[in-house]
Amino acid sequence: MTYTLKLMDYKKKGFDEGLQVGRNEGIKFGIERGTREKTIEIAINLLKNNMTIDFIEKTTGLSSFEIETLELANEIFPDISRILLIDLEQHFGKFPSADEAALFCHQHKFSGISFKADFRADKSFVDALRSKGLRVVAWGVNTDEKGLAMADAGVDALTCNHAVALRKMAAETTK
Repeated sequence: MTYTLKLMDYKKKGFDEGLQVGRNEGIKFGIERGTREKTIEIAINLLKNNMTIDFIEKTTGLSSFEIETLELANEIFPDISRILLIDLEQHFGKFPSADEAALFCHQHKFSGISFKADFRADKSFVDALRSKGLRVVAWGVNTDEKGLAMADAGVDALTCNHAVALRKMAAETTK
């Protein structure tokens, strides 16, 4: 057998193996997508039958923090506002502009955004989000400096585990 024939055999074998892997991955993807769609259908039926979100999360494995779950809730309960809880940098791959964040929220019908506290979220960032009709909340405040920065930026609310300076500031302003 010549070198060329052996090379052609190896190429064909590689192609056939690649094709099989592709088929297997495609089948796997299709099954996962079908399973997810069925899970969402079950969640919708549970919601329609007045099951609690906690029960639905435990039963289906869906999380109320997933975009698809929030969109589903928008469809079923359109009069209830939803605020997206998000790590902006993790989701966008960079810290987004306020326009990018607001566009994302509006595309998914969120009335507000609760982002991981970040020093880059300054007053102009928060004001821009608010000017687009969004409520603005910061979470993950883990230092006094970050909490004060978020307060100075003008967020509507914040959640924190470290509020010493914030309590002190609040006490001083109520005197």
